[in-house]
Amino acid sequence: MLRQKKIIMGLALAALLFALAPRVRAESELEKLFAAPLGENEAAYMFLAFSGVVVRTAAGTVVIDPANLLMGDDISVLAKHKIDALLYTHGHGDHYDAA
Repeated sequence: MLRQKKIIMGLALAALLFALAPRVRAESELEKLFAAPLGENEAAYMFLAFSGVVVRTAAGTVVIDPANLLMGDDISVLAKHKIDALLYTHGHGDHYDAA
């Protein structure tokens, strides 16, 4: 009986600690791209799919053909950083989406 009480108390304590622990949101790939330290002659990029890509250098950031590949949280991440150019190569579904 005493052993069961110890187990129950241990589980209750573990549940309480888990409930009180701060929630850490997983860092998105886009956030990782902007967090990466870059030297003068270095670049980082993220392939979005189809033809979309985000290219970042120490000098600036360019988003190319994002179509509708960046949504919600991605837009929030981009809004925190300076985007120097947004390029659409042509009006085609996987390059440009007016929505």
